Amino acid sequence: MRAPDRLALALVMGLSAPVVIAGACGDQAEIPSDVSSSVASGLAGAPPTDAGDGGRGGSVGQGGEGGTGAGGAPPTVLVGLVANPRADGAPVSVADRLSAAAAAYAAGARVATLQRRWRDLDATTLAEDLAIARAGCAAEGACRPIVFTLAIVEGEVDGRPEPLQVEPWDSTPTRAELEAAVAMVIDAMGPDLAVLTLGARADRWLATHEDDVVGLGSLLEVGTAHAREIGGDALLVGVGLSHDAALAAEGPGPALRSLGTASTLSLRPGAAEPGEPLPSPSSIAQLLDEIAALSPGKPVALVEAGFPTSPALGADEATQAVFLDALFSAIDARRETFPVLVVSRMHDLGDEACAAEGLDLPEEGPEASAYRCSTGLRDEEGLEKPAWDSFLAGAARLATGGTGPSP
Repeated sequence: MRAPDRLALALVMGLSAPVVIAGACGDQAEIPSDVSSSVASGLAGAPPTDAGDGGRGGSVGQGGEGGTGAGGAPPTVLVGLVANPRADGAPVSVADRLSAAAAAYAAGARVATLQRRWRDLDATTLAEDLAIARAGCAAEGACRPIVFTLAIVEGEVDGRPEPLQVEPWDSTPTRAELEAAVAMVIDAMGPDLAVLTLGARADRWLATHEDDVVGLGSLLEVGTAHAREIGGDALLVGVGLSHDAALAAEGPGPALRSLGTASTLSLRPGAAEPGEPLPSPSSIAQLLDEIAALSPGKPVALVEAGFPTSPALGADEATQAVFLDALFSAIDARRETFPVLVVSRMHDLGDEACAAEGLDLPEEGPEASAYRCSTGLRDEEGLEKPAWDSFLAGAARLATGGTGPSP
């Protein structure tokens, strides 16, 4: 039976000092401690204190890229949830994001999932993001692993800072600025950064901007190489692609997928074929096998995995729950290949918020909008869908293995 969110969202002080991050030019931005360190009390999903349980202090999945856990046990899988707050079209505050993140961590999310467009990346926004990631953590020491997407492009949106949008994608200034942005993220997130994804569904941009294939591809190659150089061997780095583009025999997907140390994919079954029936949830295991076969031995981070419930697509809440159950089961049997799974998203978007996002993130048509806005595990009122229980059970299941569940 559905129930409204019963989590206590009384905000308490969690970090002992304001978050301060040096900017690209040496400036500093501070987020007041009464906002940045406020978190929901009694976090059931409190982060592990052992640096060996994710992040770059250990390795993704305890044992690195495909390694096994202690005593030969299967590696844990880092499960996250895109913790979007309930939204009615009004601006979302840092406090709203903190409350939503706290609910995700309490539900069993073991990673912090963050995304910024390149043009919005600065010392202030990174400080806000770091506060979200470190909610409930000690001021010093290891915290929960972080999955960060630096959206150079986001679907059909150009994420570059405005001065760079008149430059060629692979111009010297653009390459230098991207290297600086990558370094800024890695320095800010420190050893907790587990996955760095450059671009979000970059293939969608190239599908409508074919002249950018060479230039953008060159830029992404520079960015991933720089991240590998300064991030260390344990940091998973990849270009953000739609899963269908990664599987395609033609187009830019295969070349972009080859960059970095991991395949970093968005998994939205049926989203690329508007008007076609949604695939059966039972086919997810076969789909994961096809993805794994693309580059045997290379880890795959599913940085966004969702399934809709919109009746306009012939979907419903029961089928979404079946999909999530099947996805967790399939990942459980393939832990070495899929060490990271981020579920999208916590809340559906209401009509006004969905329309606002559609204006900000252009899509191909109403089917894409209906898909995107109905992947939440709770509806727009905050009421739990059946898939919420699927997430609770699946996250707990994948937390066991190498090091056991979080405290």
